[in-house]
Amino acid sequence: MIKGELLRLTGICSLLIALLWISSVRADNYVTEGGSAAPEPGSSTAPFMLIESAVLASDNPSVIIEGGSYRERINISVPTTLRAIGSAAKIGDLSASASTTIDLVTLNTHLYGDLIFGDGTFQDDARAVDIAEIAAGLQADIMSFQEIWDEDLFYGGDGQTGILPRSGYASGLHGDSTDCLGCINSGLATMSLQSLVGNEQLFFSDCPGNPCDGIDCMSSKGWIKSVLFKDGFRIVIVNTHTQAGNSSENQTTRQSQLGCLFDWVENYRRQATNTVVFVVGDFNVIGEQAEYSTMTNETLPGAARDGGRNVPQWRGQNGGYTNTPVNPFALCFDENTTNARLDYIYFFPSYDGEVSVVPRTTVVYPFQGVARTDSCSEGPTDPLTTTEKSDHYAVKGSFNLYRQ
Repeated sequence: MIKGELLRLTGICSLLIALLWISSVRADNYVTEGGSAAPEPGSSTAPFMLIESAVLASDNPSVIIEGGSYRERINISVPTTLRAIGSAAKIGDLSASASTTIDLVTLNTHLYGDLIFGDGTFQDDARAVDIAEIAAGLQADIMSFQEIWDEDLFYGGDGQTGILPRSGYASGLHGDSTDCLGCINSGLATMSLQSLVGNEQLFFSDCPGNPCDGIDCMSSKGWIKSVLFKDGFRIVIVNTHTQAGNSSENQTTRQSQLGCLFDWVENYRRQATNTVVFVVGDFNVIGEQAEYSTMTNETLPGAARDGGRNVPQWRGQNGGYTNTPVNPFALCFDENTTNARLDYIYFFPSYDGEVSVVPRTTVVYPFQGVARTDSCSEGPTDPLTTTEKSDHYAVKGSFNLYRQ
């Protein structure tokens, strides 16, 4: 028997529920159709959007589900109490007038090429080829990159094959414009299996207060925006890279940049009301620490959802670290590297409520392949031999889109 007369389960669910009617204290985890940006076990103000996520967040949980239809296939194999409140909760309702899937990958490549140092460093040419071949094998709908400073490594030219042509993706954009004399470009690049339209590059320097600190001012940071159409859905991809550094000044700059970017996203959503938006990239915000809480509770708009925190698979992934000393390449660029989640996929349903986004999986995805040997200019490993393609690990997310 399932606790709560208002709970209704469809045959799509595969439920193996052992309900324990015990007197000991149980964790109450909350679920709503919309969820929250950063769900927390036991918090009614930071609910989960997936029932399975709420189940796995605690041992022997009591999962309190707000009434509605939940479009997820779930397999509950741990002792759980499910309780609907307000109205019936229909679990496993995948019916919709239209639906599709989208897979996205975001990776900070740290590819200088010959733009900065003149002759290239850290096997950049060879790593770009490896990254292209891994991307070709992934066949994700969207591949977003940061720190491709030499556009030849993306488009091809100057003796380079280029990640875009070598990977075989249909369309791509590199944010190679600059916002000041002597500056380098944004380093941002996005490519897609579908045609990209409506491409734009925008700069943080155009934001109120022109937030920028130190050496990062030499790169034309901001974001690039592209639109793709898949199975009748209009999807916007926003790729960004914010201020680096851990000082309080850098953190303040990042929050200003993210606030400006997400204000732009919200204004865009209000104008294109049937559009789903994904914001991806290297935020340089360390996940699950104080700055992440500031971003989640103060900077992000209410509709923003963290793809990593909203899936059951995220639990137990070593914190979702995308920058870690386990990666020898990371020590080349910063010998003081510590475990941190810096790279994100955020998603927004359509502003008019007609299109919902349901995350299926979000995982840390190492780009690994052929071993490369080079010398480190900074870290404790010199010379370096590693199969890592970047000092960051990628984030790979898979999502379902449903039209009401």
